[in-house]
Amino acid sequence: MTYRLLIPLISCFWVMSAQAQQNETDSPPVTVTVTTNAPSLQNARASNTELPLRGSRQALTFGFDGFQLGALEGGIGGKYWLSPSAAVRGSLLFRVGASESDQDTQQTDGRSSIGLGVSLFAERHSPLASPNGRVSPYLVGGMTFGIEGYSQNSKFPLENEVQKIENDGKAVDFAVLVGLGIEYRVTRRLSFAGEHTFGATVRRATETETVFRTGQPNDVFEINDRDFILGTGTSRLMVSLYF
Repeated sequence: MTYRLLIPLISCFWVMSAQAQQNETDSPPVTVTVTTNAPSLQNARASNTELPLRGSRQALTFGFDGFQLGALEGGIGGKYWLSPSAAVRGSLLFRVGASESDQDTQQTDGRSSIGLGVSLFAERHSPLASPNGRVSPYLVGGMTFGIEGYSQNSKFPLENEVQKIENDGKAVDFAVLVGLGIEYRVTRRLSFAGEHTFGATVRRATETETVFRTGQPNDVFEINDRDFILGTGTSRLMVSLYF
């Protein structure tokens, strides 16, 4: 009697278990989606090419050279950043000077000049400097080409046989320069830089020298001169406006 009751119960349990297993097999898989706000690899790479604290890659530059008494030297040009640590710049240069000095009680010298030129420089900024920092030291190298017209004279006392010597001429020079500099970024649109360069200059001058003598005809000489000059250095201050 007991055996006959167990057989239906076991059969029913087996059928329910098989149905539950089939439902579990037919149920759709569970999908878990994880989202994140982290930047993509492409955006991360792009951020490495940005120029911190600069409004753009290009700038208008103003330079002041020489710091010489009696002369104004400078230039106006442009600057372009090739990468966060490398830039090139070019300028139109000018020079205007006038001076007079007393060598002693027997001689007075005066000189005036005006010149134009062009320059091309490359800057390599230190990779050790912080990319977000305001101060950036750099190496600089480049060349300049210029043309200058000048006039100089020396005056002597009336009792001297030679009263005055005048030299009128023009000169062409080409220079190769290297040096060190440091840039300070005030804002994204404005920066100041100072640099000091050393170099070699080839200069060719042609001038006419006139010697004025008391009671005698003037002597006129044509002078051609070529010089090779190793410069002791030139200081330069620059202002850059980014646009």
